[in-house]
Amino acid sequence: ASAARRDFTMRPTESNATCLPSAQLQISDVHRLVFVHVPKAGGSTIERSSLFDDRRESFGRPVYLGGHHPISEYLREEGCAPYHKFAMVRNPCTRLLSLWAYYEQRLGNKGDKAWVAEHFAGGALHNVSAFVLAIHGNAGWDWRTHQHFRTQLSLVTHEGRCGVDQL
Repeated sequence: ASAARRDFTMRPTESNATCLPSAQLQISDVHRLVFVHVPKAGGSTIERSSLFDDRRESFGRPVYLGGHHPISEYLREEGCAPYHKFAMVRNPCTRLLSLWAYYEQRLGNKGDKAWVAEHFAGGALHNVSAFVLAIHGNAGWDWRTHQHFRTQLSLVTHEGRCGVDQL
């Protein structure tokens, strides 16, 4: 583990450019890292880690760094090119179970809670089977457009190729 950390901290910088300097995203300019947060794949632990303290401190006040942004957003920015880009992925079945538990426990921000209340009424969160049937049987909304249902592939690839350096 220390060898991997040493690799990140001693990463040479090709330029003084920074990756999206005003963005409140999971970026470390000191370590030259970008974290692509795939929903329900264990990313919150990384997101809240001290790895990104330099970005938090750059705002001069406590800020939340986060969100689920695809690698394509970072690849469009020249300043992000020399950064090591990484993501965590998860078995799709356990990811779905994690999502059901997240919704069933009414976790998340106000937007997540409102979205769940609108789309999973009644007993739709009673168990995993009811959850899956609610997803499958609800013709009134496109579940794929909600951030937590985005495919892992869509977040870590760009133009048909893997856009992160490490999964």
